[in-house]
Amino acid sequence: MELSLKTIAVSILLINAACNTGKSVAADQNEQEMKQSIESDYSGEGFTKVLMTGTKSVDCPFILVMDGSNEKLDPVNLEDEKFSIDKKEGASIWIRFQRLRRANRCPEANPVQILEVKQ
Repeated sequence: MELSLKTIAVSILLINAACNTGKSVAADQNEQEMKQSIESDYSGEGFTKVLMTGTKSVDCPFILVMDGSNEKLDPVNLEDEKFSIDKKEGASIWIRFQRLRRANRCPEANPVQILEVKQ
């Protein structure tokens, strides 16, 4: 009798845990779908998603790494007041940019001028 009560109690706990796991997976999938729909809106407007990385160089304090191609960009006008973005390592932002034909400040990145930023 005592063994069957323990078995029933353990079974109920396992079934309850399994039900809650399914709910969290569904919630995570919905959240990912919402993020993807938001991101696709910006890419349709001509923006490129980049990841902000810091450097120790005085000439180029930040390098932007393009999502997908891993091309490195050196934004020459990122410090302008009109770009009120949170400049921290690992931040993902959307930019519209123009390539510049000038000497590189950073040996590993190509110089670009940022035209517009969305976070």
